Amino acid sequence: MKHVTCPYSSTIWIVDFNEKTNLAYKGDKHPLWKEITHLITHDRPLSVTAWAHDQTIRICNEIIALLANPLVTLMEKKRDEKALALHQLKLTAMSLLVALDQENSDQNQKNAAVDFVTDVIYPLADDLQEPQTPVPTYQELIFWPQEATTFFVGEEGQGEYHFYKGHLMIEKQYEVALDAVNWLLQEKSSVDDFFAAMTTIEENLKNATRSMARYRSAYDKDLFARLRPYFSIPESFQEQLPINDGPSGASSSVIPLLTLKINGHMLQDTQEQEWNYFKSILAQNEKNFATNAIGELQQVMSELHTGTFVSLVDYAESIGSVSLLEAAKKINTLCIRFKKAHYAVVKHHLPVVEQKDALWTGGFPMKSTLQNAIHMLEKANTIIDQKISNIKK
Repeated sequence: MKHVTCPYSSTIWIVDFNEKTNLAYKGDKHPLWKEITHLITHDRPLSVTAWAHDQTIRICNEIIALLANPLVTLMEKKRDEKALALHQLKLTAMSLLVALDQENSDQNQKNAAVDFVTDVIYPLADDLQEPQTPVPTYQELIFWPQEATTFFVGEEGQGEYHFYKGHLMIEKQYEVALDAVNWLLQEKSSVDDFFAAMTTIEENLKNATRSMARYRSAYDKDLFARLRPYFSIPESFQEQLPINDGPSGASSSVIPLLTLKINGHMLQDTQEQEWNYFKSILAQNEKNFATNAIGELQQVMSELHTGTFVSLVDYAESIGSVSLLEAAKKINTLCIRFKKAHYAVVKHHLPVVEQKDALWTGGFPMKSTLQNAIHMLEKANTIIDQKISNIKK
């Protein structure tokens, strides 16, 4: 016997080690040990949903005890390995919370699940300087290897995998379009280069819209309804665990960045209501933004505040380029189509948004947020038309 103190709790657990140094429980292999080992050494979280319904296994503090040794091991791992392990622990925790909530389990079992979150996940998150929450972030679900990121297994797991992969494809398509926009903001040497950049932008934004529209038919609405509870803390745990925003497409940093790169201060100067709403969403979501474009987004917001940012519309107007202004309008139009496709999918999968302004998993009202973004870009295009007309006079 050996006493092991978990580095993230004052609790001392008594655990056994056999010759292969595998953790045992009360002298025998615990039925969950195989899955605990898999959690730490492979790409899969515990399949809590499967065993939570097995009446032969009690959901109790034994779970935390079994995690003591793996967590000690985690202390010796590199940050990225620890971050992936934390992510997998989050998947385990959310599966546990949802299963207990749906099964109307007794309070002792629910208290044990809360202990799992507060004694294991919160301190490890603190160690990695990440928010204390058992709910995976948009960053984790979309940018971690998807094989390590599904709550479901089998056919449902494959569907969930493709749901995340579709989001990743949209992120990548927007990133390519953004790179081409950044290129347009530099002085060009030939007309051919301009058309090459616009072709790249159009192809990728159209593909992003197709990727979004495909969700309506390709991703099962019933499966989404079963998946969505894993994106926020269940109601029966909200008194004991802080409510957090959860993963959401609203956490994409590259999509709002593209809007700003095209339109810049024109939005804040001419559309006070829409701009203030847009800015408030950015401010609320700052802690949740995906990291792929967060640095550039923060830089643009800072330069907008100081009045030093130059958007594509600013640049085009300064050199009197009708073709660049028309390009900006075209990009806005493609972004509008994407957002309308997004809203159509939301209405299909979550019809409640048509009856009331239901909250996104990110904590934002879906209908208001998407419609505000659409209206803002439509008004931007009207202003661009006026600028084109002024140049042509």
